[in-house]
Amino acid sequence: VSKGEADVLLARMDERLEESFAALQQCVLADARLSALAHSASDPASGGGSSAGDCDGGRKEGKGIRLQPEIVKVLLTICRCAQLRTYATFALQDKVPPLNADSNTLHPSTWISALVPSSSSLTLLQRVSVAVPLSEQSIRQRLVQLGKQAALPEMITALRTQLAPLLVAVQAAVSTSVAPQKLEYDREQREAKADDKRRRDALQTCLTSNPTALLNKVVSVWRNADDAKPVLGTV
Repeated sequence: VSKGEADVLLARMDERLEESFAALQQCVLADARLSALAHSASDPASGGGSSAGDCDGGRKEGKGIRLQPEIVKVLLTICRCAQLRTYATFALQDKVPPLNADSNTLHPSTWISALVPSSSSLTLLQRVSVAVPLSEQSIRQRLVQLGKQAALPEMITALRTQLAPLLVAVQAAVSTSVAPQKLEYDREQREAKADDKRRRDALQTCLTSNPTALLNKVVSVWRNADDAKPVLGTV
């Protein structure tokens, strides 16, 4: 992300995030299990009740709870928007964000712990925790995993960068290996052509000087001068 387009990108991502958080709430309400958990977590009578500062009150750890595809899709969008916001934020500061050395992707804590939007008092993790009635630890683990999928463009770019010198090395190795074989093939071709010419000349000489010597002999016959291979025949 360049500094010139960072402001526009930030505004777009903030707008997209608000839409995604609204969609996430709707998806959670439409999920019977999560909706029941959310009601239990917010009901003081059940020992629940949570706030932005205490997102784990009355919430399930999340083990064995599989999120519906619609929720996963929205969370993927949220992760990607948060990542792009982080790139834009660092671009405005003329800084490079912390990256994972092995994949060239953002370190999860960089975007998971970022305030969304910048004027908000809640981090991305806390905003997702408000909508999804699971423990903060469970949500964080899910966001990290989904973040890896959302960061596929950066991973592909990193793999291409790593692959380029390897392809050059492979091509050089192939050229080194093939060169001697090609030289040997060319030599055999030259020898074969020379042998064919010798036999043609010998046959032509025999036909001219002593054709009877060819009676009952097996000879190589070329139908025309362009034949690559002779045909065996008996005179």
